[in-house]
Amino acid sequence: MTFIEQFEAFKEKTLKLNTSSLPTDLAIQINMTDEDCGGAFYIANIGGNFAIEPYDYRDHTAMLTSTADTFNKILSGKLDATDAYFRGILLIEGSLDHAQALANLTKK
Repeated sequence: MTFIEQFEAFKEKTLKLNTSSLPTDLAIQINMTDEDCGGAFYIANIGGNFAIEPYDYRDHTAMLTSTADTFNKILSGKLDATDAYFRGILLIEGSLDHAQALANLTKK
C-alpha cells in the first residue's frame, strides 16, 4: 500500500470518530515508519476547525511515530495506545495530553 492510500484509509476511519472532545489547540503529526508507505500527515483541531492532511506540521503539539499497522490497530480498537507507548512500539514527543486525547477517541 502506498503512503497516500494508507493516509486516505486513516482519514476515512478518523473522520467517523466523534472529535468534539479534542482540545482546540491540538496539532498532532503522525509519522509512519514503513518502508513501502512511510511518510507524515497531521491531525489538527485548531480553533474548532478539524483537519487531517497528508503533510508534516512544523508547529505540532505532539508527534507520534510508529508503523502503519500499529496505527491501524489503535484506530480499530485492537491495540490500546497507552499500551503501545509503554511497549515501545509507539513513540510520542510533545504533549502527552494531546496524544491521550486523540487515543481516547478510539476507546469504546
